[in-house]
Amino acid sequence: EAMQKLKAYAWPGNVRELKNLTERALILSRSNTLRPIDFPIKIKNLDINTSPEHLVDLRSQEIKLIRKALQKANFNQSMASDLLGITRDALIRKIKKHNIIISRHEE
Repeated sequence: EAMQKLKAYAWPGNVRELKNLTERALILSRSNTLRPIDFPIKIKNLDINTSPEHLVDLRSQEIKLIRKALQKANFNQSMASDLLGITRDALIRKIKKHNIIISRHEE
């Protein structure tokens, strides 16, 4: 099912987008198998009347993703930025932008 979802997507960002989305799915997945829900992409036939409660809050998702990457990297910012596919400086800017407190006791 996940493969079918990936095949149905247009991939405007090409290989880089696929790589980043796959890394994100691996970081956030709650199971050993990647499922369609692990790939938050909009397929061509997305219903335009989707209710607001089903829309993703991008800011909160970015914060969750950063926290999860930091935890997975044992709070090493260089390793976390590699997991996220961004530079360390970009990670630091995002941490400051979202006022993310880095604490090993967040788990």
